[in-house]
Amino acid sequence: MSTNENTARSEIEKWLTGFTDVVRELTEVVLELKERMNPPEKEYLKFEDVMEKMDCSRSSIYNFIRQGKLRRLKWGKLARFRREEVEDLLSGERRNS
Repeated sequence: MSTNENTARSEIEKWLTGFTDVVRELTEVVLELKERMNPPEKEYLKFEDVMEKMDCSRSSIYNFIRQGKLRRLKWGKLARFRREEVEDLLSGERRNS
């Protein structure tokens, strides 16, 4: 190969390396933005989240707890509910309605 061909090949390799770096960075930015737009669902819900999701009052949630239909997890003074259990209760309530 001639010197010109080696130089051209070297320039192309540099350009491709730079191009792949830019594509990789842009992919990371797109994935980060996608995650921000659609954050992963929380595994544990607050009282307010459950009230909104079930469209009911705090006393209704306490009734579900008392009836054994919903379990409350306590972390110190905080109460949380497992998303899966809330969704199961919701699907059961919809079937019974």
